[in-house]
Amino acid sequence: AVSPVFSMDFRFFSRPYIGGGFLYYLKALLLVPLLPMIAMALITLLSFLLIRISALWKRREGMTTLMTFLFIAGIMAVQISFSMRTGDEEEFGRIILRLVMRQSVLVDLFVKSFPPIGWLCNALIQTGWKGWGYGIAFILASIASVVFVVSVLGGQYQRLAIKQSEVVARLNATAKKRNKGIRMHSPFGALYRREIKDLLTVPAYATNCLTSLVMFPVMTVVMMMSMGKNSDGIPDIPSLLANLAPTILFLVLLAVFCLTCFMNVAVATAVSREGKRHYFSKIIPVPASTQLLAKLAMGLSVDMAAVLLTAGTVCVVLPELWLLIMIAALAAIPFALLSSTMGLLLDVYFPRLDWKTETDAVKRNVNGVYGMFGTMALLGLLVAGYFGLGALGFTEIWSILLILLILILVDVLLMKWLTGKASMVYALHEKNV
Repeated sequence: AVSPVFSMDFRFFSRPYIGGGFLYYLKALLLVPLLPMIAMALITLLSFLLIRISALWKRREGMTTLMTFLFIAGIMAVQISFSMRTGDEEEFGRIILRLVMRQSVLVDLFVKSFPPIGWLCNALIQTGWKGWGYGIAFILASIASVVFVVSVLGGQYQRLAIKQSEVVARLNATAKKRNKGIRMHSPFGALYRREIKDLLTVPAYATNCLTSLVMFPVMTVVMMMSMGKNSDGIPDIPSLLANLAPTILFLVLLAVFCLTCFMNVAVATAVSREGKRHYFSKIIPVPASTQLLAKLAMGLSVDMAAVLLTAGTVCVVLPELWLLIMIAALAAIPFALLSSTMGLLLDVYFPRLDWKTETDAVKRNVNGVYGMFGTMALLGLLVAGYFGLGALGFTEIWSILLILLILILVDVLLMKWLTGKASMVYALHEKNV
């Protein structure tokens, strides 16, 4: 709707150029609300086509999750790269304004590439019956697009969907028979595989619980690439890091790896995500402590996957420091275990089992938020403890070793709590689901 403003170089602001002033606003009031109709029709056709294509694949939920993460990674890469190049918001606004006002040829090319948009622009710009004719053409095209979509989706598409669902049902039944003999050798392994499978195959769980696997590696790569294009970029980073003390550099890397654990809401909602299945968890012949350990292993796997992906990314950028990076990644394990155990204990005592959709179990669960804030508070407490030990006269190495030792001792105590009293609480939940 605003494209004629750019293509006409704002001439209608200086004089009543378009439709006598009042007619411009009248036509805009009639035509602009119809602007999304054609776009929504095209998006609907494309989305339903992709649904039918994805239905041909048995693991379509996995494909949905994969494409979602690729989309998130692409958006994050573009946003971070562009923000680092443009600077503040005012500079970004000036760039967009110059791009629009000085590239009227490109704007006109965009308008002409999609005829309905050209009709809308001509309807707003031109006067007389010719302008109204373009407006009527745009209205008819918008209505026709919706009618076409409704007729297509309600006719041949519906018959195709029914036929395809029958074929997919037969294929799934055959696959179940073929995989019937695949079994795990221990209850813990079977429960752990179920937790990982639920996390990967349900798009709502994957996109909300596995964000850290995408966010931190993408941030590291894009930031390093953007810095490498400047004069003070990547070639100077190793020399700057070489001048830092190894302990300081180790602490920086350890803090970054611990920070990757704070977005893990998978373990803080592990019990809540059972929902109505919690009843079956109570009656299966597996101890509650084993079930909770499987959930803890799932959460720890997510944390360590994020840590290792971030560490691998940093190793690619700074290969000279690979040994120190790997040591810092290993040192993050006690923190990741502590963070996961705290989140799981919180969900054991305060689960939300009465959700209606998978999104409610994750996004609308305050345990995930509390787990994230708890992880951040724990990280801040460790930093404060490090400086406190330094103030008491401990050296940097001894401060790091004492903090790691304290983390390990707290991990042992929380694990006893989880497999003891917390497992009893988990087994005795009688909440109406």
